[in-house]
Amino acid sequence: MTREQAEALTGTITQVLCTNRERLEEMYVAKTALEKSELEASASIAGFRAEVLKSQELQVATFTRDTERLQANLEKVRSEIRYEVDKLTASQRLDLNLEKGRMRDELQVSAQMRPSCF
Repeated sequence: MTREQAEALTGTITQVLCTNRERLEEMYVAKTALEKSELEASASIAGFRAEVLKSQELQVATFTRDTERLQANLEKVRSEIRYEVDKLTASQRLDLNLEKGRMRDELQVSAQMRPSCF
């Protein structure tokens, strides 16, 4: 092989290798681009996680506040019901005592009106 043929062959092989390298670079992602993409994805995921945690904390605080408010309202209603029941019970006792006193008075009046047999 002559020098000119060897140079032509070397030029052609170099051109084919460069073309193949360019095609491979187009087909595959460079390592630095891949690492950059991974870092961006990791940052995005971390941001999303932080948002979710913040949202969860806010919801827990809201639920806790609502639960405490409802428990306070429930206790207030229980107290009002207890008061009303006690008031009703006292009223019924008073009515019963008054009726008992009225019946006792009636019995005494009727006993005084009856002639004694002895």
